[in-house]
Amino acid sequence: LASFISSDDPSLRAFIDQLRTEFQGEIEATTIPPNLYIATLLFNALNGISYATDANIPLESGTIDKIKHPYEMLEGLMEQISGDNTVNTFGDCDDSTALYCSLLESTGIKTALIQLPSHVMMAFDLGQISIDRAQEMNLPDVYQPINGQVWIPIETTLIKDGFAAAWKTAIEEIRSGVVIDSTTVEAAWEKYGASPFRGTRRQFSIPKARIQERTEADLNQPWLQEFLGHFSSRP
Repeated sequence: LASFISSDDPSLRAFIDQLRTEFQGEIEATTIPPNLYIATLLFNALNGISYATDANIPLESGTIDKIKHPYEMLEGLMEQISGDNTVNTFGDCDDSTALYCSLLESTGIKTALIQLPSHVMMAFDLGQISIDRAQEMNLPDVYQPINGQVWIPIETTLIKDGFAAAWKTAIEEIRSGVVIDSTTVEAAWEKYGASPFRGTRRQFSIPKARIQERTEADLNQPWLQEFLGHFSSRP
């Protein structure tokens, strides 16, 4: 999956630049961990992508799961948002994970892949907070330790339900399941390489009001407010 993730796709970079321009004031004013705020904005900017599983493919057919390139997913979504009623953007866990990881990596936020039986999730680095530091802060146990650091797991198939729901569900799935493996995308790139496929820079339609409304609703969730409260007292 890492070979479908990119950090330098011109199409994704253009989208991020335009999102940052729209939310520059909010980004500069936020008091929560910057990685968390950017991740919430980007997740809610993807609202409109619908989850759809791939068709069952017989193992003996030799056919592998077709993963959509991130720029294809993003450009389709933006056409849908701009009012093209002929476009509907669907993706499974591989597609949405590759897209969200690519967007975060393109902003400089490190991501990781979490493999569960028959399913893949992702996580992002909260900001180089060690597990020891998290315990000193009494940080609620709603994170995934990776390489001794605090990472936030996300169930990317729940884009329509919002960032908070996707985070909470990811934690529940990790607790109730068996994590087969977790690896940073950076480490996976060293082994498999990054995606060589690129879109082109273009002008996107950024629905700021909708993204802002969904982001505020996420960050006002009581359990998330409790989590964020541990950062307000940091020295």
